[in-house]
Amino acid sequence: QRRQRAGVYLIPLRRKELERAQRTGKADKSSREYQQLTWQRLRKGINGLINRATINNIQEVLPSMFNLNLVRGRGLFCKALLMAQIASPGYTHLY
Repeated sequence: QRRQRAGVYLIPLRRKELERAQRTGKADKSSREYQQLTWQRLRKGINGLINRATINNIQEVLPSMFNLNLVRGRGLFCKALLMAQIASPGYTHLY
């Protein structure tokens, strides 16, 4: 069984081509590069929102969180929550 590696290097030119194709709607959504790019975007979005969450702004962060594809990124979401809780135990009641 082949093990997948996270963060496989994608040359900048290819990344720009994929982003341009995504904007125009001409991207091959089944390609490996496209899937890596969308996975990285999802991971960064989830991590960013969880790190930004506080008691004062939780109501603004949650709608943004639900706009992400949480069904696809449920493992990323759980891992990000656990890592944030480990990093700052004072915010445990928030998570």
